[in-house]
Amino acid sequence: MPISCGRSRPVLAGAMVLSLLFSCHYAFASGGEAPPFPLEVGVPQQHEMKADQTLSFSLPQNNEPIYLVEIDQGGLDLKVNLRAPDGEATVFNFPTGRDDSELLLLEPGTGRPQTLTVYSEEFTGAVAQPRILLTRIDASDELLPAYRLLSDSADAYSDFEWEVTLENLKQACPQLDGPDTSALFARCQLGMATVLGWDAADYDNALEAVALAERAYEDSGNRTLAAAASFLRASFLIEKTGEIEKTPSQGIAPEAQALFD
Repeated sequence: MPISCGRSRPVLAGAMVLSLLFSCHYAFASGGEAPPFPLEVGVPQQHEMKADQTLSFSLPQNNEPIYLVEIDQGGLDLKVNLRAPDGEATVFNFPTGRDDSELLLLEPGTGRPQTLTVYSEEFTGAVAQPRILLTRIDASDELLPAYRLLSDSADAYSDFEWEVTLENLKQACPQLDGPDTSALFARCQLGMATVLGWDAADYDNALEAVALAERAYEDSGNRTLAAAASFLRASFLIEKTGEIEKTPSQGIAPEAQALFD
């Protein structure tokens, strides 16, 4: 005898309604953007994010101090969006791709941004763990002009103004050339090498800058970024082989081989 399921339909319908109600309640409770993480001076934060996600942070409401924000990208090429109270946004993207960190300066002022959002335009499905640190900078800090130039470079590069970026970095690098600032000097040289090589196609000067970056990363004890600089140098050498005039030969032309010797 066939078993009737008629009596079970109300039960199933009721379960579906409860499930939908629960789903709607959950979506309402967790819907929208998550509230920003509050940043505190000197307290680092690290959060996991996918390439298609964003992380938002609220900045201190005190508009008097100068703040330096450093974001270790944690495996993604990140961009930083600063939004002011009037809704105006400024985007920062230092020209080193995934390598090294994003660094930006927050100047005093009543219209200073209150929200910082980190995001990526990579569509790789990669997962990163960026680390962010807010530091207070004294107005008399001798590195302040260099910090400002590095921050302005990231601002200009996000707007595809590579000539402005290059000029800023050319001014900043000499200010950072010292035993106590080798990591910053390396970052500056790597950014300059990237712009010279990929934007200006000036491979000779790009090779000089990336070699300085590699040595400075070694001096600062960062062998991972030194290796990244070495890889970039090899990429420039390969690109340069396509720019030189070669004599007829079999295999690698002597002019090209000389680049790797």
